Amino acid sequence: MRVLIDARKANDFGIGTYIRGLVRSCCRLRPEWEFVLVGAPEQVDASPAAWFGDNARWLADRSSKYSLRELSSLTRHARDTAADLFHAPHYVYPVGLRCPGVVTIHDCIHLRFPRQLPRPLGFLPRALSRRYAHAMMRHAVRSASCVIAVSEATRRDLIEWVGAPEHGVVTILNGTDPYFGQQPPADLEQDISERLRLPERYVLFVGNAKPHKNLPRLIEAFGRIAAADPGLQLLLVGRVGAIEALTASVGSEAAARIRDLGFVDRAELRTLYRRASVLCMPSLFEGFGLPALEAMACGTPVVAAEAGALPELIGDAGILVPPGRVEAIAAGLDTILRDPERAASLAAAGPERAAHFSWERAARETLAQYEVALHGSTPA
Repeated sequence: MRVLIDARKANDFGIGTYIRGLVRSCCRLRPEWEFVLVGAPEQVDASPAAWFGDNARWLADRSSKYSLRELSSLTRHARDTAADLFHAPHYVYPVGLRCPGVVTIHDCIHLRFPRQLPRPLGFLPRALSRRYAHAMMRHAVRSASCVIAVSEATRRDLIEWVGAPEHGVVTILNGTDPYFGQQPPADLEQDISERLRLPERYVLFVGNAKPHKNLPRLIEAFGRIAAADPGLQLLLVGRVGAIEALTASVGSEAAARIRDLGFVDRAELRTLYRRASVLCMPSLFEGFGLPALEAMACGTPVVAAEAGALPELIGDAGILVPPGRVEAIAAGLDTILRDPERAASLAAAGPERAAHFSWERAARETLAQYEVALHGSTPA
């Protein structure tokens, strides 16, 4: 069996985490299968097949992302490799594909929040980007033999926003990397803590400053609790952008305690999770929400929005708040920061909850969908 996978986003964050976690587990569970991973030339050079497994190999592709060329290029790769099955881990699904195909769609953020889309060519209307995303998602759900959503929230959105048939989308929840649940060497964690100048107590945000991430309300909520807690800091990890503009809504004293750490490596991220007083994910919507799950695996209490897929992930192992109310976000944070017993209870519940989300389970369920696409049913 030969499976062709579009892995050009393998080095990205959300979708990249999905590709890496899923493909590694699929390679391990199906050692007799061959997995051909389509990647950009620099990926092929930098990432050996052993990164996924001995039964995986890279195939270079030079087409640009979100271009017309990629749609025909992926079809050509499927034909030239004699692939038995194609998997699109994103809504970009090729045209004219002759073998069965599976598509995974992570969210409908582009449709829910079109104002955050880039302008085509830098100056054309954003509406064109939204129309492209909508057209590609509709093409994917209509053309693929099997459609996978990474949460029930995304499944509902595909039915409502894209017109997917109600029984035509399967929900397969993402996993979390076991790395985040492992105890790091004490000297490594101490070295990272000193290098990043981590304070004793801090609220952690992991993500970017896109509108749906709701970062301005988190900053305003921090401003409300900062005066009563002079040692508390807010640490931002990811692609935040102009920090001065984001912190303009709070006083200068609180703004001085908000730090943008930018991008960090995996070891640094684990330490940041483990040493945080609380992770806050106040998004207006999430198709999944990996940072919340990773923080829970590290035993860190979580305050998250009662929006999108976050309630599915967190259950009773965190505090859910309405994302549109700054005072509710502030109250959720204050509960954990001022109630040691509640914080300890959530810290203990987090790893147990996160353990339900494994890449091995996700891979087994995805492989079952491969069988459905190939044969119409799973093997007995």
